[in-house]
Amino acid sequence: LLPLLVAATLTALPSADDCARPLPPAPLPEREVVATTFSKVDGSVWSDWEWGSITTVVDVYRFGNESSLACRAHSHGARLLYNFGDKEFLHWGLNRSRDLHNASAYAGVAAALAASGADGLLVDVESNVAKDPSQQAAARTGFTLFMVQLRRALLAANPAAVLAFAATGYPDRPDSNKGAWPHFDLPALANTTDYFYVMAYGTDAFRDNQTAHSNAQLSMLHGLIAGYPKIGVPLHHLVLG
Repeated sequence: LLPLLVAATLTALPSADDCARPLPPAPLPEREVVATTFSKVDGSVWSDWEWGSITTVVDVYRFGNESSLACRAHSHGARLLYNFGDKEFLHWGLNRSRDLHNASAYAGVAAALAASGADGLLVDVESNVAKDPSQQAAARTGFTLFMVQLRRALLAANPAAVLAFAATGYPDRPDSNKGAWPHFDLPALANTTDYFYVMAYGTDAFRDNQTAHSNAQLSMLHGLIAGYPKIGVPLHHLVLG
């Protein structure tokens, strides 16, 4: 992800015995530098990372299965977040617009997260919540309530838990083919999350609305995020990547 600035202090580093436990409460860094890893990667690559600059690690495909990564991240004062996407919704039996009061499922997610040693979740829902325009308003409300309930459960299990949301750019564009934002109440989501991780690596895809080219030209990034303040989401809530 695109580093904005190296973070200030996070917290005292954990001992070897505590390295797989979530980090204790501490102020969130004013600047985030996030590293992303995948389930099939050889863990030896982690030793090559510039840990002195990293404040957060996001594990995209391992929910609660990699305590060694938690130990490595925590030993450097970095938080570990697990990705929470469509397969996690299915695993926990949650429908993000209907099963909104399934307290046991939320508690189960929070308990599993705390037991894994991770420090929070990145909710990554890139598919449309409701393709039928007549259902979009209910889907927006439902997804926001889902995030509120999830955050409540995470904080009950770990008062220092972090909740982030994966977002794309151009949030003020009206057509759903360029970001699907009619399906999300972004100002409300900003109020219940710590960050938006803006997936800027797909910037070039917005020019033709076809396959993402993983091309984030610096000249395009201002336009990518300029719409966020217009809809009530401050720029300091965004992490570019």
